Amino acid sequence: MDFDQNGTFDTAERITAAGGTPVEVGTNYLTFSVPCTVPAAATFARFRVGSSGGLAPTGLAHDGEVEDYTASILPRGAQLVLDPLDPTGTKNVLIIVGSSGRDIISLKRMGSGAKARIDVVIDSQGFPLFHSAFTTTGLNRILAHSGCGNDVITGHANISTPLWLYGDAGLDDIDGGSGADILVGGDDRDEITGRKGRDLIIGGRGGDSLVSHNDEDILVAGTTRWDSNDAALSAIMAEWTRADLTYVPRTDHIRAGGGLNGAFLLNANTVADDGARDNLTGWVGLDLFFANIDGDGDPLKKDHNLDAKPGEVVIDINAP
Repeated sequence: MDFDQNGTFDTAERITAAGGTPVEVGTNYLTFSVPCTVPAAATFARFRVGSSGGLAPTGLAHDGEVEDYTASILPRGAQLVLDPLDPTGTKNVLIIVGSSGRDIISLKRMGSGAKARIDVVIDSQGFPLFHSAFTTTGLNRILAHSGCGNDVITGHANISTPLWLYGDAGLDDIDGGSGADILVGGDDRDEITGRKGRDLIIGGRGGDSLVSHNDEDILVAGTTRWDSNDAALSAIMAEWTRADLTYVPRTDHIRAGGGLNGAFLLNANTVADDGARDNLTGWVGLDLFFANIDGDGDPLKKDHNLDAKPGEVVIDINAP
């Protein structure tokens, strides 16, 4: 993706792994992060498909093809689009994007039934930037990226639609709603609260405070291999939120497989410590913790698991 819009595709602008991304027959989805310093404008994306893999922006694409597309990098705001995670291809995801400054993003459900709406307000550095309401009909999830800056993302307790909230870079404060949420702090020190519902809380890099609050949650004091893989996170949540299994078998499946998460596992091989001291609080319910318990010999890297209860699983993680 030509992020700097200078007409060339640089190595740093690659949106797949160096070896490429495998594709298969049918519809393929590619999820990637846009640097928060990139201006909102029209640019170009180059897709190169070949049997050899590991393709560069130029050169031969054996048994394949090269296609360039116009791509629009959208400014701060929100919009409804079809959700690539919905197998029926009919449900929407509400995408919300903040700015490179300090944003306060507020999400609240208004009304009921067919008239229910998600009210989205974005304030940046004291100035109202965006305010609109979106129908909940056919809404599969709500995805918010606050961007760079020290941001606040608040999901109201009356929202049961799954919230996928990303703080990105900066010192962020993230609060989930009452559904099965995915909350990711990103870089720097963050404060993340899951509230109701079975949540997946990932602190990211930096000394974070993770609070489960209610229900059974997964708390990660670091990063996972799947932080930017929507399909993987969705599969993990499908297993964690299923109603036909209790805590122990769900926890076993999350760590070793055999459940709805398939090959997308959370264990010492896929979860890495960030080298900073984190605080994890489970509160109500049986939670699954991933934390650097021994500090790898350094007390400054030792995470604080403040209230692990008998019967809860705590996995010790190390630096990558």
